[in-house]
Amino acid sequence: MKKLVSLFLSLCLVFSFMMGCGKKENVYEGFIKKLVDPETYKSIAKIEDYKENPGAFDKAYGESYEKAFEGYLNKEGIDSLMKPFIASIFEEVMQYKDINGVKDIKISDVKKDDKSDYDYVSCNVTYVYTTNSGETIDMKESFAFHINKKDKIIQNVWIDKDNSSIMKLASTIKR
Repeated sequence: MKKLVSLFLSLCLVFSFMMGCGKKENVYEGFIKKLVDPETYKSIAKIEDYKENPGAFDKAYGESYEKAFEGYLNKEGIDSLMKPFIASIFEEVMQYKDINGVKDIKISDVKKDDKSDYDYVSCNVTYVYTTNSGETIDMKESFAFHINKKDKIIQNVWIDKDNSSIMKLASTIKR
């Protein structure tokens, strides 16, 4: 009986160790997956919902982005996503191009540079959008991030606009 209990405890210990050693996703990986996912934009405030009080829209819009990217971006990170309109371009493409899904997200060519207060990370991302009509659209982006060392939260986001599939797709939208 003693050997059985000992074996059981040993197996529990090994199993616990194996569960704890699983690959933990980096904050930038989770953020990228969230940014390119059409589901993210379903929770973002829409201007048509604020026709009676358009002044409230700006606040609700910002707050909905903060909530959507909570745990990935701090205040500066949200600003770096919103001010150059990176997030709204993704949102607009989802809407006008009838995007309903994303698959095959691959993050490659990750480069990290250790700075005093933050880590600089750059990477390439490929993914495939699917539309309501069944079409697939191959996408490629290059991102860079400043990740705060203290809280491991993104404090700045950049996208290479010159080589960005999302920017090229956005430029084809007839408004």
